[in-house]
Amino acid sequence: EYRATVKSDVKKHEMRHTGEKPHKCRYCEYRAVQKSDVVRHEMMHRGDKPHKCRYCDYRAVRKSEVAIHEMRHTGEKPYKCRYCEYRAVEKRAVTKHENNVHSNDA
Repeated sequence: EYRATVKSDVKKHEMRHTGEKPHKCRYCEYRAVQKSDVVRHEMMHRGDKPHKCRYCDYRAVRKSEVAIHEMRHTGEKPYKCRYCEYRAVEKRAVTKHENNVHSNDA
């Protein structure tokens, strides 16, 4: 049973179950439960990319995308394979590696 202290949070949670997405993009058929998701989505249509890489001219809508991109410059690889020394910038790359290389190790 989901509980929240703010009534609007319960409503948003319920919408995830009902499929209700009241907020619609002005440029395409994309819809979302939260208006902030549509605002961010619309930025892509307009080419708004407020977050910039510290090392090059790369820009992105999401700050998290820039953080991942910047790790490619610094060589940081925070995610590590459970079975070998393989490391990656993104967790999904490690998951894919583990499934492809170590599928019989689990």
